[in-house]
Amino acid sequence: MYILTIAIPTYNRLDNLRVAINQIRNLSIPNNWNICLAISNIASDDGTYDYLRGLDLENLDLYIYNEPQVDMYSNWVYLSKVVPSFTDWVWLHGDDDCFIDSSALLKITNIIDNKRNLNLLIVPQAKRLTGNGEIIEMPLIDLCNQFGFHEMLGWMSQLVFRYQDYIEVMVDYSVKQKSIASSADLTARQISSFHHSISTLKHMHSKAVALVNHHLIEEQIPVGEKKEHTIGRLLDENVRQRFFYVINDLVNIKDNFKFNISDSFFRYVNRDFRLLLLDILISDILSSRDKIFLDERIEILKMIPRTTFFNAISEEINITISDSINSVNIYLSTRNNADFNNHLELQLVKCRIKHYNQFII
Repeated sequence: MYILTIAIPTYNRLDNLRVAINQIRNLSIPNNWNICLAISNIASDDGTYDYLRGLDLENLDLYIYNEPQVDMYSNWVYLSKVVPSFTDWVWLHGDDDCFIDSSALLKITNIIDNKRNLNLLIVPQAKRLTGNGEIIEMPLIDLCNQFGFHEMLGWMSQLVFRYQDYIEVMVDYSVKQKSIASSADLTARQISSFHHSISTLKHMHSKAVALVNHHLIEEQIPVGEKKEHTIGRLLDENVRQRFFYVINDLVNIKDNFKFNISDSFFRYVNRDFRLLLLDILISDILSSRDKIFLDERIEILKMIPRTTFFNAISEEINITISDSINSVNIYLSTRNNADFNNHLELQLVKCRIKHYNQFII
């Protein structure tokens, strides 16, 4: 008998959490598998606490951490502590996502049963794959180089870990959290947007992974509300600045790797993550936003063309970044000069043309 635990960290999304759990109730349970549900709630004030206290599910063993903590950003750490240590696999699940295929567990456990060498299964959002049932097996770094770091590791609900690998990743993540636990404000923390992703890459880059082309899980947010929801999250969680710290993460772990990364490693949906950062920098300068982070952003972007870890990436991208940084510095020294304002706007247009056409799918 094997055990799989669905693990949800939640914060002030009670309505979404109800939907997610109702969909979990409807999942078909595979033979020879026990399914557990682990939930961590350490800071919600929207009724989640009372809802979880009364939660009772048939056919699922519940493991819930439901106590208030000062630091809401340690929710993932508390989740890892409540996931039962006797589980074999852990499927991370966002509280605003949900299963869209009642046979999702049957399909995933069937792959695990037949491919014993795997350490991680990746099930990307339904909108990003054809759903043709193909399974692509290779080391994690090769998948990231072919399909993109963010595409493979950015969305938590696509990650199904072997338990021991999950714990190793979360230990690394918790050390990072502990090192900055004295700061209560996320804007003062250098936590990247894909904090779990870099820990996963760091510990599992050479391990056997399967990309699963099935439509199994998706975001709950309707397409028409996606933009508004995303803008709110970007502001509330300081995501725009935390995007830049992804480069810091990669630079900080580069000495542990004996391989290069490709241009496709920086794929962000059908765009280029490096040029997205450049886009954010220039557009925020022109709109007079986020000046507090300006110098830090410039220094982070400078790392890309001068860091040997990135030596396999496109020279054209490096030139674009270097030229744009030079233009930014000139602009900042002559803010009232309309010519340089137009020049910087032109650089932004060039950046966006390349950014939106980097990966045509």
